[in-house]
Parts: sequence; structure tokens; C-alpha cells
Amino acid sequence: MGSKPSGPPAWRILAGLATAVAVVVAVLLSQPKTPENLPAAVTPTTPAAALYVALLKMPDSDMQWTLSLTPARALMTVAANGTPQLGGRAAELWWLSPNGPIAIGMLPTAGNGSLPLPAALASAAELKLVISLEPPGGSPTGQPTGPIVASAVAVHAA
Repeated sequence: MGSKPSGPPAWRILAGLATAVAVVVAVLLSQPKTPENLPAAVTPTTPAAALYVALLKMPDSDMQWTLSLTPARALMTVAANGTPQLGGRAAELWWLSPNGPIAIGMLPTAGNGSLPLPAALASAAELKLVISLEPPGGSPTGQPTGPIVASAVAVHAA
């Protein structure tokens, strides 16, 4: 005579598991649909405004400016890093537009800042930027009067 296996038969275990799953599904299906347990609706988003970046570095120096330009919003942020060696002059940023240089503004020599961008820059095909050394407060003529110490073409950030 063989010994009888101990414990419930396998079919009873499977039946118990199936019953438990059925109860869980029934409870989930019977819950009222409230905003708290509904999936979030897909909300269309507006595309982000184009962002361009440029790094302008002074030669033979550790001074550099990192620029983030959003022409559609007419705004630029700038981060200055390094030791400014400007010889009593100020760093002025220019956009080389098809019609000639257009002043964007005076760049900080430390920390971060922001500057408004010319409206015409929003439709520009190329964003070529230069820095000239000007008297404190900027160019007295509205055009670069001092030497160009850095230049770069802003590239579209992916």
C-alpha cells in the first residue's frame, strides 16, 4: 500500500487562485469612474520656442560667455565664467544682421543675466554673434568701435 499525498490536491489550489483573481477583477470593475482613478487625458502641448546656444570665448583668456537665445520670445540668457581681462573696457554683444551689426547689450563679467533680443532676430537665417570691447556703458556710436574679441554662430539646440 502506498502512502496518500498530504495536502489538498492541485486542482483545489488552482481553483482557489482562480476564485481570488475573479474577486479582484470584479472589485476593480465595480468601482465608480471618478477623476481620481481615470487615466489622465492627453493634453496637446504647444511646441517649444526654438532655442539657440552659443559659446563665446576670449582668446588667450579663460573668460567665456555661454548664451541661450530664444528669438521668438525676444530673450537671451547669459552665463559669464572666467577672469575678465578687459583693460578697463566693457564687453558688448552684437548680432551681425544682413543690414549690419545690431547691439544686443552689455555682457556681465560674472554670474548670470538676461538681455532682450532685437525683434528682427526672430526671422534671421543665421545668428552670428560677436563681442567687441567698448567704453564702459557701451559703444558711443551704435556700432562696434573697439576690437572684436570673440565670435560664434549660435546653433539650434536639439
